[in-house]
Amino acid sequence: MFQLTTPAVIVFFAAVVQISFAGMLMTHKKKRGARELSLVMITLFLYSLGTGIEHIALNPVFREFGVHIQYLGMPYLPLVLFRFITSYYQLRLKHEKLYSLLFLFAGFVFMLLQFTYPYHHLFYSDKSYAIVNGFSALTMKAYPMYYLHNLLHLAGAFVYIYFSLYMMVRGRRAYFKRGIILILTVFIPLMVNIFTMGGGKEYSIDYLPYSMLISTGMFIYLFLTDSLFGPVPVENRYVIESLTDGIIVFDDNEVILEFNKKAAEFIPGLEEKHIGMSLIDVSGDVENLSRFVLYAASDDEGYGHEVDVLLPDGNLAYYEVRRCVVEHESRDSFVSTLIIQDVSERRHMVHELQRSYEKIVESDRLKGLVIDVMSHNLRIPMQMMKSLRQLIGSEEAVKSPAIWKRGGQELDNLIDRADSLIGNLLTLNISLDDESAYPLGVVDLDSVLRDISPSMKRYAQKKRISLLPVEEAGVLVHAHEKLLHITLRNILENAVKFTWEEGEINVRVVVGAEIVKVIVEDTGVTISRDILTAFEQGRWGLVKLGTSGEGGCRCRTVCLPPFHAASKRFDGHSAAR
Repeated sequence: MFQLTTPAVIVFFAAVVQISFAGMLMTHKKKRGARELSLVMITLFLYSLGTGIEHIALNPVFREFGVHIQYLGMPYLPLVLFRFITSYYQLRLKHEKLYSLLFLFAGFVFMLLQFTYPYHHLFYSDKSYAIVNGFSALTMKAYPMYYLHNLLHLAGAFVYIYFSLYMMVRGRRAYFKRGIILILTVFIPLMVNIFTMGGGKEYSIDYLPYSMLISTGMFIYLFLTDSLFGPVPVENRYVIESLTDGIIVFDDNEVILEFNKKAAEFIPGLEEKHIGMSLIDVSGDVENLSRFVLYAASDDEGYGHEVDVLLPDGNLAYYEVRRCVVEHESRDSFVSTLIIQDVSERRHMVHELQRSYEKIVESDRLKGLVIDVMSHNLRIPMQMMKSLRQLIGSEEAVKSPAIWKRGGQELDNLIDRADSLIGNLLTLNISLDDESAYPLGVVDLDSVLRDISPSMKRYAQKKRISLLPVEEAGVLVHAHEKLLHITLRNILENAVKFTWEEGEINVRVVVGAEIVKVIVEDTGVTISRDILTAFEQGRWGLVKLGTSGEGGCRCRTVCLPPFHAASKRFDGHSAAR
């Protein structure tokens, strides 16, 4: 009634392995595709079990029973393969449910026909069992329904291979090895089936269950090496490669699934070999990656954090990192995307804007302080003018011409002083608002000195100071006439202010190859140590009076282009002589 043959032992062993592996997969059903792959293993188990019964049975009834067991699962193999590959790669097809229904309907029809009619009327004819090459085998002629059933399996296999190739091409080389093994798990039985169908009408030994045992071994190999449920290739890799932002994709176990070229550029050391490795394992090779992930904490999802990275050239680059989490439909797993944006240019621009703002604030503050000081100094000559006006209008002035003469001299001095202060105030105000308001040009230095000479002589005569004439004349310089005028007048005023009565001031012009020097020499006092210290520290509060008690300004070091530091020397470029 039964016989034990070598083929039967092999296929029964395959059935045990397949049903055991299906049970192992069900313990990992939360992993993507594990439940669907277990159904694939169950269909293979039924086919191997039915084939084994065919091999050991001598009674035709038991042999037909084995064929019926085969058709309990085989018609649904295309369906479970389709469901496995789409779940495994997490593909979202537009008409996925429709495709599943079509595979389900075709499988149900073939299973129904197998059990409704004598299978030899629709699938086979003239079936008989014989010893073929020492093995017990079923020999029969196949009918068209048998070929239709095999075409259904071919369609399911081609769909499986197509999606595997699709993800391999759109993924990286890091996924190639696993992808090739997954394709071979279906490709080997597919080629055996095609070979059997094209071998002739006589159906001899069924090699399909033996090829399925090889496929089962490949699945088990991937499972035992922890690569079966490893990282999934990102379907839209070509899309993220075109982005100007860096993209790194992690799964729920912080394993790197994918990254684009920009991410590798922003994070030196990140390479393709790190795909499939956890963040902890990668952090030893890629130091900055852990910093980026740490700054983009999940509790601040969608909020950008800036990270600074020291570049090999010694400069700093600034990146804004954000992390977005996308949950899977099953809510059992999720993927997170780390988005890295280069904000170095924006950071430098903000820094420059901040510096400009601080400069404007400082200029406004300085302008207010200078205007306060100069307004105070201007109030003194105005009050003295008011007093002179009262003196000139008095009866004593009418009776004494000497008072008129002395009052006129004092009035001239006060007018010169007020004019100097007002000119300085207006020029300073314009220069603070617009540094480019004073374009350079060719200026006659002698004319500038002649213009300021009368007021300086009146100021010097008041202190009985000898102001010697300029020794060089007819010199042209490259400068701004108004600023040059104010600068020379201020230097000469300071020379008179800090020279003792009956002293001497000498103005010389020295012309060089490219530089013209205006040298003001006097017999006045020097700058004290406390005043120099105040200038160096930029402090206000120290006041230096002139030799006749003239008011001085409060000390502060100021750099306001196009002014130069206060000095008794003016350097300008010689234009012509």
